[in-house]
Amino acid sequence: MSEPGAEVTVDGQNIGISPLADPIFVAPGSHAISAARDERRGSVVVVAEAGGAHPATIALSAAGITMPPTPPVEEHPAGMSWVPGAVVGGAGLVALGIGSGLFIAASGASEDGQAIRDELEAEGVSCSSVASDSRCADGKAADDSHDSLQLGGGILIGVGAATVATGGVLLILAAMDDAPTTSGSAVRVQPVVAPSLGGLVVSGTF
Repeated sequence: MSEPGAEVTVDGQNIGISPLADPIFVAPGSHAISAARDERRGSVVVVAEAGGAHPATIALSAAGITMPPTPPVEEHPAGMSWVPGAVVGGAGLVALGIGSGLFIAASGASEDGQAIRDELEAEGVSCSSVASDSRCADGKAADDSHDSLQLGGGILIGVGAATVATGGVLLILAAMDDAPTTSGSAVRVQPVVAPSLGGLVVSGTF
């Protein structure tokens, strides 16, 4: 290298003297990279993104001369939240649970009504007469309860299943939106000295 010996710092922390033997890993975000040798200095701000790449060049100049900054990388909006999917899916599971409970209750009411009818039939009692046994009304009430509970349970199970499916789709979309575009999630900054520039070239692979 034509100009080794430049002191490299990242966010004010001394990294080493150029040329650096090992890559420097930083978290995604904005980082100030500086280099200095003798009376010449240079700096640049790098906005590092996971899954992206942003090369930057630092040219050393005499003290008092300010080099133009490197344009920052456009920041992307935050990914889709998983909270709506979790809330919708949870509400669907609650609806499924209540609907299943209503179906169980409907089955019990049906068994009660059948037991009353079997008892009346064993005794030869007819519920068609005007002065019928009071147990006939109990049997009819059990049948009506069965029908109502079964209808309510069916509606809730249908709504619950659709809601769970919707929540699952939202969670999948959120997971896909948050997935990195590359296998690496760390940011690497590798400073090197470029003879043609007479300064310090900083390149990053993210």
